[in-house]
Amino acid sequence: MKDAHAIVILPDGAHGRVSDATQRRWLSRGIVSQQAPETELLGAVLSVIGAPVPESGLAALRFWGQTGERSASWMAAADPIHLEARLRDLRIRSLGPSHVSPAEMRILFEMLQAELGGSEAYSFTQLGISGYLHSEQPIATAPVSAVIADGHVPDRFPPSGGSAQSFHQLLGELQMLLHDHAVNIEREKAGQPAINSLWFWGGGVAPEPVERPLPDLYSGEPLYNGYWASCLARVAPFEDFDACLSGSPRGFVAVASNAPIQDSLRSLEKLLGSGRLRRLTLLCSDGLTATLGRFDRLRVWRRTAPCLEVSDSD
Repeated sequence: MKDAHAIVILPDGAHGRVSDATQRRWLSRGIVSQQAPETELLGAVLSVIGAPVPESGLAALRFWGQTGERSASWMAAADPIHLEARLRDLRIRSLGPSHVSPAEMRILFEMLQAELGGSEAYSFTQLGISGYLHSEQPIATAPVSAVIADGHVPDRFPPSGGSAQSFHQLLGELQMLLHDHAVNIEREKAGQPAINSLWFWGGGVAPEPVERPLPDLYSGEPLYNGYWASCLARVAPFEDFDACLSGSPRGFVAVASNAPIQDSLRSLEKLLGSGRLRRLTLLCSDGLTATLGRFDRLRVWRRTAPCLEVSDSD
C-alpha cells in the first residue's frame, strides 16, 4: 500500500470546469498541464502504466468490451455524427447518448443493413448508440473517435489503413440514404441535428489474448474494458474510489468520466491526504493532466495553474 498509485480518467477539467477554487489550488500543487487531445485517452493511460498502445483495432477492442466476446473479423466503429455546414467548411459534431437514442440507431442501422449490407462485403451492427461496420476487406478509417474529432474538419484526421476508394464510396452511399430518412426528418422537426453521416474509425482486428501484468481496472467504458480483456487482466465496475482502493490496495485504473468532477476530486484528495494513496495521476477528457504525490499538498506557495482558470473566451 505504501506505493499505491491511482490513475483516474475524469471529465473535462480545464478552463474553469473545476468550479471549486480550493480544488484548483490543490491540483496546482502537483504538476498540471493541458493540451487539446489528438489521440484516444486510452493511449495516455497505457503510456502511464507502461503498456503497449494498439496501433489499430480500437473498434474491435470496444466491441469486445461491450459484448464480452472477441471477434476475429475486421471491423470499424461507425458512430453517429452531424456534419455541420459552415460558411467555408464542414465541421464534425459528435452525437453522444444525450443526442441520439438507441431506437433511432436501430432504425437507421436496419436500413443500412438492408440497403448496403445485402452483399457479403459489408454488414452493420448496432449496440446501443454505438455502430460497427464489418468488412471482408479493410477500408480506410480515421485513427480517432468522433469525440476527439468533434469540432474539427474531417480532413484533420485523414482515414488510412485500408482502401480509401472503398471508404469514400461507402460514405457517399450512406450519406445519401441518411439525408432524407424519416428519423432525420423527425429530428429536424424537433430542432435536433440530423444524423447525416457516420464516423468510421479504429478499423482493424482484435488482438489475440495475451496475459499482461496490468493494474486492476474499474470501469464501465467498453474500449478500456476490451483492452484489459485482451490482456487477461482484472476488470470490475466502477462504484467509488474507496471501493477501488479496498479491492486493489496496490493501485488501480478507474474510469470516472461520467461522475461529477468535483465529487471525484473531493474523494481523491481525501485518499491522498490520508496516505492510503501515495500517487495520483489524473487524465481528463479535454487533455488536462495532473500528477500529485501525498506531500504535494504542502506546496502552498504554488499559484493556480493558468489552464485551470476560467478562460477569457468563456
